[in-house]
Amino acid sequence: MINSMGTYILVGSFAYHIFAGLAVLGPHSWTRIFGKKLYDLTFPDQFGPQYDICLKALGIFALTLSAFCLRGAIVEDLAYRQFTLQTLAALFFGRALFRIFRKDLFLAAYKIDLKRSLINIIFNLVLASFTLVVSFKIDA
Repeated sequence: MINSMGTYILVGSFAYHIFAGLAVLGPHSWTRIFGKKLYDLTFPDQFGPQYDICLKALGIFALTLSAFCLRGAIVEDLAYRQFTLQTLAALFFGRALFRIFRKDLFLAAYKIDLKRSLINIIFNLVLASFTLVVSFKIDA
């Protein structure tokens, strides 16, 4: 049961990150739709070169992360699965902490409402905690 829960987390993370990566690497209209629907982000009217470079790097990171998640879900090496889940938990904690400690920067960049940001913080903290607990329950 725990092992399958870890697989669900990895497959879900794979799906999210491949979708996010493609949305960010695709046309700017995809990035705007993805950012608005999932995070209520507001982007500038024009993407400058610095902004575009950061977004494209983020898209490549998301696609690479999706590959690690897929591998973690399909391999039979439980130690690798455990490591992948613990790494994801660290990423989810990091996302939440970034929004907590750099909320002013996030607000200035994306004009996101603090209440909406709190929803994301809570979601990432819960997901990180659950993922970490599941990872330690795997007998590697």
